Amino acid sequence: MLVITLSSLLGLVWLGQQPRDDLGVASFNVAPEVWVPYVPSDDILESTWFCPGVPATGETDVG
Repeated sequence: MLVITLSSLLGLVWLGQQPRDDLGVASFNVAPEVWVPYVPSDDILESTWFCPGVPATGETDVG
């Protein structure tokens, strides 16, 4: 158990010392402008949905 703990700790320290130059700019839910519901084929957690005919006033219980 001690060997696993020490090797895990050394691995975390080693990862912390690695350069972070290769990090890219994050982009969240980039979708083309369309007028119908759009669900990308990529593996993502979120998507953009637009329901035509429902006013976007921000009020509750609308539609």
